[in-house]
Amino acid sequence: MRKLLLSAVLVSLALGLAGCDDAKNKETNTPAAAKSDAPKEGGSLIIGITSGDPLAVNPLYASDRTTLTIMQALYAPLYSFNNGNIEWGLAESLTPSADNLSYTLTLKPNLKWQDGQPLTADDVVFTNGRDFP
Repeated sequence: MRKLLLSAVLVSLALGLAGCDDAKNKETNTPAAAKSDAPKEGGSLIIGITSGDPLAVNPLYASDRTTLTIMQALYAPLYSFNNGNIEWGLAESLTPSADNLSYTLTLKPNLKWQDGQPLTADDVVFTNGRDFP
């Protein structure tokens, strides 16, 4: 009984000490990217998916769950609905015409692509795969 109690105490002590950390080691173990708010060029985006391979990587042809999951991670929407409310993404407003036959979608100001180029209405039309009148 005494050996069992001594073993339990030693295991508890070892586990307790394993959880201890030296405060100065935290500074040296912190990745450089976590210290800075500036974006870092390069790297990887890993998305865990268990439903198989995507059927397409082009958002215009996304029809399966896997492709839609990847597209949701890669592309920002103009807007979306959540519990009946509009959540604005790249757009800031959607205004109907007087006859309610057309809408004017206004993009948020100062939107940029990852390379710093401005995002324009022409880009939105192009990525939607069709011309709007």
